[in-house]
Amino acid sequence: MRIGHQKSAVETRRNYIIQQLARLRSQLRKKSRTYYANDNSYRRQLNRSRELISELEDELLMLDCPGEYDELPVAVVADEMGLKYEQVRSFIKLGEIAATGKAAHERIARGELERLTTMGVPELLRLIN
Repeated sequence: MRIGHQKSAVETRRNYIIQQLARLRSQLRKKSRTYYANDNSYRRQLNRSRELISELEDELLMLDCPGEYDELPVAVVADEMGLKYEQVRSFIKLGEIAATGKAAHERIARGELERLTTMGVPELLRLIN
């Protein structure tokens, strides 16, 4: 019998980001100006895609070298605390964890991680329930 390897939140998030980047870059190559109704639509979509690619690339760097940053991606915090990525995101949405950034790309300050570590996972779970 083989014991399954459970991926960490960082591994799972890294794989997701790599897939998203590939999809976005492919769309940029495939959808030329003629795909859109007008120049404004094309430029707006091009800018949104480039911004999202930049955010994802930044997060990928943070996942690879979290020690270099003052704020950490949700996946790093989830692994540090022994929680699931979705749990940490839920805590953020409920206001139990302070985070900055856009939804799905939140960052958690090291000071906040220290507060959470001091509080402990059981207490955090108790507050949520």
